[in-house]
Amino acid sequence: MIQLEALTLGYGQQILLDHVSANLNGGGLIALLGRNGSGKSTLLRATAGLGTIKSGRILLAGKDLAELQPEELARTVSFVTTEKVRIPNLKCRDVVALGRAPYTNWVGRLQPQDREIVA
Repeated sequence: MIQLEALTLGYGQQILLDHVSANLNGGGLIALLGRNGSGKSTLLRATAGLGTIKSGRILLAGKDLAELQPEELARTVSFVTTEKVRIPNLKCRDVVALGRAPYTNWVGRLQPQDREIVA
């Protein structure tokens, strides 16, 4: 579950979302619609811990996003940006395997269980 509590987001003096509150339950599909520049990507980035929150807070499964350790955040949230990443010869399974990084051992090697999940 994701909870937004009086959330204000923006860049510099530009406010994109002002005091937004919402409760989003898991297990379903949610569509985020709006015009270009209305704050959709900004909201998604903030929810992934990648953006600056001007005021308010975001709760993930009842925990304040601002208080999560980076390791816990990486295991809780996945985010795929709309920016094009050009890495030659990178296969789809390699991209998916990158998402297993928070679960690997200290040297970052995939274990058999990780490879099974990727497949």
